[in-house]
Amino acid sequence: MPVVIRVVADRAIPYIEQLCGSWCELSLLPAAKIHREALQHADALLVRSVNRVDHELLSASKIKFVGSATAGFDHIAMQDMQALGISVACAPACNANAVVDYVLAALFHLHEPAQLLQQKVAVFGYGNVGKRLVAILDRLGVHTLVYDPLLNLNATQLPATASVVHSKQALLGCDVLSLHVPLTRNGEHATYHLLGEAELTQLGANAMLINSSRGAVVDNAALQKKIANGWTGYAVLDVWEGEPVADPELVTQVSLATPHIAGYSLPAKMRASHTIVAAMLACLVDVHEQRATALQTLGTQLAKKVHTVVSTQGAVTVNALANSLQALFPIQSLSQAFKQQYAQAGKDRAKFFADYREAYVLRDEHDYSALLKSEAGASGAAVAQAMPNHTGLAK
Repeated sequence: MPVVIRVVADRAIPYIEQLCGSWCELSLLPAAKIHREALQHADALLVRSVNRVDHELLSASKIKFVGSATAGFDHIAMQDMQALGISVACAPACNANAVVDYVLAALFHLHEPAQLLQQKVAVFGYGNVGKRLVAILDRLGVHTLVYDPLLNLNATQLPATASVVHSKQALLGCDVLSLHVPLTRNGEHATYHLLGEAELTQLGANAMLINSSRGAVVDNAALQKKIANGWTGYAVLDVWEGEPVADPELVTQVSLATPHIAGYSLPAKMRASHTIVAAMLACLVDVHEQRATALQTLGTQLAKKVHTVVSTQGAVTVNALANSLQALFPIQSLSQAFKQQYAQAGKDRAKFFADYREAYVLRDEHDYSALLKSEAGASGAAVAQAMPNHTGLAK
């Protein structure tokens, strides 16, 4: 007999209704209305990073599964979930390609392509995003230094142009520092204020700092102070300490400011939605035929909804890649608009920040698979390199 599953989901999760509305009882709510009373009769909860999921929220419910359409899960109290017997699934790697687009768009905006090839780029964190970024920079001929204290990395595990370092201090003197770590507050390698006042002091006068991981990985007050004191480098922030409220002075001071949308591509969101719905099925649906039918529906919806990217055909150099990324993700105009509107939001900044993210038009993303098959440094050496003309779901 078919099982009736009652699901409460954040209405801002893309295509969630199409993916599971035909086989479950689905209640779509704005994030602000996902509270204890709304979950009393639900079997599953699907959220984004804007909702804190903990004992207080779920203890009075019968929820057995929580899915978060995000790469990380620092908004979920995992110990509480374990104590309540609730299964949890996130979507790691779902937005890795989109975040790489963001980082490259920022790099190409603030550096001429030829100049970028001369930079030494430090990548802190060698997970899904960091690994993909390092691989692509390797193909472009950019030298990277990689640090991840949780992995026992050695040179044989990295691309040809990448080097392993064994302390974060070794990264602070690089031309570019890009952060790709989760937010953790405990343990030997906690990432809360990973870059505090002491570390920020060591950044070079013309260095570039990119944070697309979590806001509190960088001490925002210390960064604001550094810029106010005349630092001539470049800060690119997509994430902010205290979200959905960001320091309004820091927003105006940084070189590029965006409201936590680095991973906001259509394919990334589709990957995330597919991942958590499939995990929910595996957790809650015991009837084989019902699960098989639902999974077939997922596959059909994915094929319909994932868009393609129109990109330059034929031979593409690093210059052409820079131009293509600018067209795909005009980061400067997005930053200017956000800065202006955030300044005007006044006391409603938190609401503006959240509304901006929810209303953001999901962009397409680049598929770098052909580039990744090329020899290291080929595009950076101005050798013609064919780029793909569409985006897929396979990672």
